[in-house]
Amino acid sequence: MAVDQELAQKTAQRGGTASSASPDESPLSASLTFDVEPISCRSYRNFSTRLTFKRLGAGEMFLPFVRPTAMSDKVALVTGGADDNGLYYVRELLKCGAKVRAPHLPKAIMIADIDQDEGKRVITDLGKEFGENRTAFIKTDPANTVLLKNAFIWTKKHFRNIDIVVNITKELKCDSWEAKIDRNVKGIVRGTLLGIEYMGRHKNGNGGAVVNVITTSSLDETKECPMLVGAKHYIVSFGRAVSSQYYKQTFVKVITLSTTVDEDAEEEAPRRKRPKEKKGEERIVAKKQRRKKRKPKDGFDFANLILLAKTGTVWTA
Repeated sequence: MAVDQELAQKTAQRGGTASSASPDESPLSASLTFDVEPISCRSYRNFSTRLTFKRLGAGEMFLPFVRPTAMSDKVALVTGGADDNGLYYVRELLKCGAKVRAPHLPKAIMIADIDQDEGKRVITDLGKEFGENRTAFIKTDPANTVLLKNAFIWTKKHFRNIDIVVNITKELKCDSWEAKIDRNVKGIVRGTLLGIEYMGRHKNGNGGAVVNVITTSSLDETKECPMLVGAKHYIVSFGRAVSSQYYKQTFVKVITLSTTVDEDAEEEAPRRKRPKEKKGEERIVAKKQRRKKRKPKDGFDFANLILLAKTGTVWTA
């Protein structure tokens, strides 16, 4: 294709080598050795394809779009994927046509969360939207080592493989700072280390990707919960350190993604202008319609990030 030829030309100019995956080779494994620098803003107009932007202090960087079929044989485990924030990433993976390698096992994504009732509802809704038997749910708590490891064990047994692990932080509505640290710091560390253990080539795995997602409601850290601000800085530094030390032995890349919640227009409106809420189920529906949209800004491509981002990089959306 013209896009592939243009990408190869740009790669040759930079002195990199873009390895092409063979039919029997995992596209994710090929992406681990994808030595192509991000396309700069200057070449944005000349690169006629959909792009994902990357902010790293000065300016913006761009990466070429990856066709959805590149993730058509991946198994993903999403911890904290039953709420609005996690469902966004689950849907993005399902849109890529993710499915397991074995044809008799059509399920592709294991959703792990603490709310079992919400998980059952999510599986039902996703089945209607993307087809039956493409997702599964298991109850777990990232703050509990035994429960979190159990999620990895059953994902491996059920799907025969794990290629992608997505760990998502949560804003807990509690006064205990210990609980917030256990969930958002220790939970991310546990999920990352377990992902390396179950996907790493040093344990006869195929390699893979761990994406640690940090969700904040504001770019102003002075308005955020101090525990979440501290957890954010720790997760960023942890991802950089663990990827640089263990990637060559495990071939598991660790990526950090920081997202800001996009609030609904009705949520931004003054509370006094809202109509009075009704009781019962109508009140619950109205509350769900007003709550914040837990998704990154428009134009963000999660599959592109997983396939092409280099290990140890930090992204914002």
